[in-house]
Amino acid sequence: MREMTLTQLRDDLRMLLGDCASKFAPEQLELLLNDAAEDLARHKPTLRRGTLTLVADTPTYTAPADLLEPRTPHWGIAERDRYQPWEDQYPKRLPTLHRVDVAGTKSLALSPPPTAAQIGALGAEYPYTYAITHTLSETESETTVPPEQRWLLLLRAIAEAMLALAARGVSVPVTLGAGGNNLPKNGAPASLADQFMKAFVAGCLA
Repeated sequence: MREMTLTQLRDDLRMLLGDCASKFAPEQLELLLNDAAEDLARHKPTLRRGTLTLVADTPTYTAPADLLEPRTPHWGIAERDRYQPWEDQYPKRLPTLHRVDVAGTKSLALSPPPTAAQIGALGAEYPYTYAITHTLSETESETTVPPEQRWLLLLRAIAEAMLALAARGVSVPVTLGAGGNNLPKNGAPASLADQFMKAFVAGCLA
């Protein structure tokens, strides 16, 4: 399997773009890949588990550096499964977890903030699942895009490249390099961008 390093991914993208690759400097190819990784994280999220240490009546907590958005809180769920809504032990109103950005800093907020009584009943450890932002690195172990999503990443990067060409006013047909999965190799950039975006979205939903 090909390495999931930034250099290898950039080389793969250059090959797939064919003659069009000459229109992009190496740093622009990296930008296309990073933009693609950002969109991939939204369309097909990679999930991790995190934990907050709760303080009574405190609404805001430090977010993980790689957090894109919180997905599923698990605090109090076991108790809701164990008890019935009419029982005193049933957690009747749990805080909702969401991301807040203040002065460019990511934080996690609980609304309403947990009370001392809730923490006493459910514990101070607040486990949750979150979607991560992707990193592309020259060190393969630091690249967070899963190897099985490599093709989706490249599809999205090709679409982004075609959008960039269309934004530059390129309307004449262009020829891409080695293709795959019955995708087009020739066409106007705007049309190719649309086709590759549709293939990307369909692949994310598969």
